[in-house]
Amino acid sequence: MIRAEKISLSFKKQTIFNQMSFMMQPHEKVGLVGANGAGKSTLLKVLAGIQPLDKGRIVTSNGLKAAYLPQEVVLTSERSIFDEAFTAFGQLSEWHEEEIALEKKGEAGTPRYAELHSLLADHEYGVKRSEASQVLMGLGFEVKQFTQPVAELSVGWQMRVVLAKLLLQDADMYFFDEPTNHLDLPSKEWFCDYLERSAKGYLLISHDRYFLDNACEKIFEVERGALTQYEGNYSSYCDQKEHREAAQEAARIAQQKEISRMKETIAKFKSKASKAKMAQSMMKQLARIEIIESVVRRKRVSVPLPVPERAGSVVLKVDGLAKSFGDKHLFSDVTFEIERGKKVALVAPNGKGKTTLLNCLMGKVAADAGEVTFGHNVSVAVFEQEQVHVLKPNATVLEEVYGAASPEMREKVRMMLGCFLFSGDDVHKKTKVLSGGERNRVAMAKVLCKNANVLLLDEPTNHLDLASKEVLYKALQNYQGTIIFVSHDRDFIDHVSDTTLSLDNEKVSLFPGSYEEFCYQYPDRHSRIDDENSAGTGDGQKQGTLHKQASRELSKVERSIEKLEKEKERLEEVMGDHEYGSDAYMNALDRYEVIVSDLEGLQKKWDELSE
Repeated sequence: MIRAEKISLSFKKQTIFNQMSFMMQPHEKVGLVGANGAGKSTLLKVLAGIQPLDKGRIVTSNGLKAAYLPQEVVLTSERSIFDEAFTAFGQLSEWHEEEIALEKKGEAGTPRYAELHSLLADHEYGVKRSEASQVLMGLGFEVKQFTQPVAELSVGWQMRVVLAKLLLQDADMYFFDEPTNHLDLPSKEWFCDYLERSAKGYLLISHDRYFLDNACEKIFEVERGALTQYEGNYSSYCDQKEHREAAQEAARIAQQKEISRMKETIAKFKSKASKAKMAQSMMKQLARIEIIESVVRRKRVSVPLPVPERAGSVVLKVDGLAKSFGDKHLFSDVTFEIERGKKVALVAPNGKGKTTLLNCLMGKVAADAGEVTFGHNVSVAVFEQEQVHVLKPNATVLEEVYGAASPEMREKVRMMLGCFLFSGDDVHKKTKVLSGGERNRVAMAKVLCKNANVLLLDEPTNHLDLASKEVLYKALQNYQGTIIFVSHDRDFIDHVSDTTLSLDNEKVSLFPGSYEEFCYQYPDRHSRIDDENSAGTGDGQKQGTLHKQASRELSKVERSIEKLEKEKERLEEVMGDHEYGSDAYMNALDRYEVIVSDLEGLQKKWDELSE
């Protein structure tokens, strides 16, 4: 058990925590949410014993073992990937290293060597080695990489080693600060399943809604120095918060009416001798009333996208594309067509060539073989992964977006920036002072203001918080052109895609359905570890796992049906508001026909899963 007792903390004049209290049991799986700057990361540092408090204290159960993962760690190690991960087992790793050293010295026959061999066997060295391999493979490392030195890895891959070490520590409670930042889609899904199966508790910060929905059973919200607890996952939290805020606002209005009535009564009777005592008593009651604060709600914004010019029926044709870098062969004979209006998620594990393939489509990287042909009347807008190389450092936010906007969009630039959370003087900031998330929002506003009919997007959700992601995916849902995008955000993919382009084993396959449907149709695609082949999984546990997976898939299908039904209704309104045969009508009709077909498939899947 871990308990916070009236903890308070301020940085200069900013109050972070104001007599905050809460309790968490070691088995609880909790997501920690709140606006940027609310103190989420600071709270994890407090619980990990890194950040001292101004007042209050943290109380933990005797012997509680906690492990903390910060957002970034500098990992300096001369070991290999596997050996560094194995150091999580402490003395077991030291014994193994000593055994290896004796072998190198030719002292394999000494008593100490025999003692070490016995110790390793008694402490299940082979089992622990298998466990380390499973975790490393789950996090995206191939077996052939295990001997690679940690020092040769990028920061992102080093963070995966750090995460592997943390998971192998077998702590009672974990504190994770954005643990999925450096994971690709298959690794995120493995990590999510790992946490779901684990009996360990954790407090987790993430901007990945899919993760918060599937890995968390409770939500802690930090807001204005206080912590509020919600039972259920992130989606449940959103519903509960909306109802709570509605109830609070209703109570505030009722209280204000009562205060006004009391003030009128006091004013009416305070000068009358016979009623003065009653008026005085009412004044005291009025002074004791604790005023209910007005709810500060985030504005629900709708990005004002015009209907782009209609392209030909096939917007992109790729024929026989191949690419290698030296000895590293990424893909060959890649052939596919993208039809107008499709929203295509390009998926594959890290290092398999997703971004390279997208760059070939963008024309940034020359393919070794093959052709990329865009269709009739196609105009393309590109969102690149690293905005620091794209935005002019001395240009203001407004200048960047206005300069990229098409003539018909220029008058809507300020409105577009407002939708992407730039208001007032924010639009006059120079791009060089913006955070990563702010730069991404500027770049996406630029892309949408170009009014192109084909969008190529490389990791558009990088550095974005949950609110910004929601704005973006709603804009792209309403966009009536074609989208081809790479993302490692499962929730974003599920909300936006209706087609999946899978890059696997150097080949590409085009699946006519969302990524959610793709995963259901091909459950083993992109997965590195089959749960049924994992050590120690009995038949009963297998059956339970399969039942849980089916239940989870059923919930996803229901959410997809609900989303498509809403979009179907919106498109019916669009077709009713526009003349038959107009670009707006025909674009809406194209999308409408796709949705009707998708709904039929989802309904069949719902029937199968229900059975």
